[in-house]
Formats: sequence, C-alpha cells, structure tokens
Amino acid sequence: MNKVFIYFCQGLGTDEDTILEILCTRTNEELNKTSNAYFSMFRATLISDIKKDTSGEFLEVLLALLSGIRDESERTDPIQAKSDAEALIKAGPKKWGTDVKTFTDIFATRNFAQLRETFQEFEKLHGTDIQTAVKNEMSGDLAKSFLVLVQLVQSKEEYFAERLHKAVKGLGTADDNLIRILVSRKEKDLLAIATAFEKVHKKSLAAVIADETSSNYKDALLAILQNAV
Repeated sequence: MNKVFIYFCQGLGTDEDTILEILCTRTNEELNKTSNAYFSMFRATLISDIKKDTSGEFLEVLLALLSGIRDESERTDPIQAKSDAEALIKAGPKKWGTDVKTFTDIFATRNFAQLRETFQEFEKLHGTDIQTAVKNEMSGDLAKSFLVLVQLVQSKEEYFAERLHKAVKGLGTADDNLIRILVSRKEKDLLAIATAFEKVHKKSLAAVIADETSSNYKDALLAILQNAV
C-alpha cells in the first residue's frame, strides 16, 4: 500500500481523484506508515510535497485528512450529530461565504457512522441533502473532496464500484487505478465491492475485467478477485 501511495504522490496534482481515494479510505495507521515510508524513500515529508502541488482550502482539507486523527470507532452520538449538523448549516447555507474550516473539522475527524447520522440530521433541519449543500457552497477540487467523503459515508462499496467501472471502461484501461483498488481492497471488502458493481452495472466485475483486459494481466487480476476474502 505504501509504495502504491508514494507512486501516486509523485504526480500529485495530476490525479486528485486518486489522492482523495487514498486519503479518504486508508486507516489512521496506514496513513502514518505511508508518511514514514515516504520520508524514508525521498528524505522529504509528504506534507511538504503536498504543499508544493496544492494550495488554499483544498490543501487544508488534504492536510486534515492526512493527519490521521479520524475517530475509527463505530460509536454514534445523536446529540453530537445534531450539533454538528447545526454547525454545518451555520457554516454554509446560513453564512455569507462558506466556513470551510468547520466542514473540514467535522468531515475529517468524525467516524463514518457518526457522519451518516449528521448528514441525516442536516437534511431534517435544512430540508436539503448534504450533497446539494456542498455543491451550492463549493466548487472544483474543494467540492470534490467533500463529495467523495459523502459518497464513502453513504456506501464505500458503491464508491469503489464506480471507481473500478471508470478504470476498466472507456478509452483504454486505467491500469494503475484498477490494480491499486483490487490489491488494496482484497482483504477488506472486495467481494462486497464486486457485489455492488454487479448491482449497479448489471454485469459482474469479473466479466468486465475479462472483456477489457487480456493475457497474463487478465489472469492475474481475476486471480486477485477470486482469492478475495
């Protein structure tokens, strides 16, 4: 995982989707190990190199995600969810301009189950879902970063299923993305991702990989899928 992340960080700024995927889906421990491995290989901190290629509020979001301080429990607190939802409303829809720091603090630190409850409270209180609010308040890479997190909170499996679909369909196959996702999710939730893929796209992930790749490469990818736990 570390080498994969390091490889993509060398081209940070050319593939924000990949960077967001990694920062938003890795555990705190994985992010910490990645930072240490990056420094060992390049004698520069990952944070310093991210700062060279990004700026502004998007940079602050990336740094918050990289800090690895997200609550990783499954505990939820309905009182906190309502309080966070009210804070998000005040920071966005009810504010002239958007207080991105409040969005960042909540999105980058709460566990996904807690965020799910917060988003539900947000819609109850404001009458608009959180995706619409983000799209209205932000744009570009900044909006993308929060929308990725919303999608992951709603369904991590569907998020990765869509990432895989984009990797294997269209003009050529995005081999790096395809390999990274299959390998990194093999021992976590690859089977659930494959199920979500088939549900959405009406064709199995294995069948699509077989259609879009060939030779030993195809066999290797299918072997990863077949040996997923």
